[in-house]
Amino acid sequence: MGFTEQPLRAVEVRGPLMTERLALRPFETDDLADVVLYEASTEIAECTLREPRSPDEAARALAERIRNVRLERSGDRLDLAIDLPGIGDGLSGVIGEITLELLDRQDRQGRLSCVVRPDANGEGYGLEAASRVLEVAFTEVGLHRVTARFDSRCTGAAALATRLGMRHEGRLVHDLRVGERWVDTDIFGILDVEWAARKSIDGL
Repeated sequence: MGFTEQPLRAVEVRGPLMTERLALRPFETDDLADVVLYEASTEIAECTLREPRSPDEAARALAERIRNVRLERSGDRLDLAIDLPGIGDGLSGVIGEITLELLDRQDRQGRLSCVVRPDANGEGYGLEAASRVLEVAFTEVGLHRVTARFDSRCTGAAALATRLGMRHEGRLVHDLRVGERWVDTDIFGILDVEWAARKSIDGL
């Protein structure tokens, strides 16, 4: 079956996007305690190309994320909390975040980023969340290409991008300065036609 290009559409998320185990929803002020936990993580900071954030910095970042619920113009971001409903005494609450940014409306370019706090790694939550948001990116927004960019030392991020069907498009050497060090960044990407083919083959 061929893939038909669709015009770019504005998308606003006010309620949760559900997956099998997760609720991907707009951030709320009550999420601050959970957000502080992963914003202070050195591991997560490295993969997101920044320094670890203090509680005050995390609060300011959260206030911005709360407003980012609509994609319409270049530069708009969709910031969603990865919320894991509690089951018994197990892990629950906001375990990370996923962002879809509209980089260029005319060229239909977007960028995806996803972080899951270290104690929730290894359970496939990042793959589950990112797959759902890529579905939104291509079938609801109508993006043509989505990229991911992260510190080249983040092997987990590279593994996730590969599992999503993204290709490694290149490495930028000393691309950014984060704190006192230079950072190499890896670029992964996937096209709308590739996502459609993957869905058809894998039955996603």
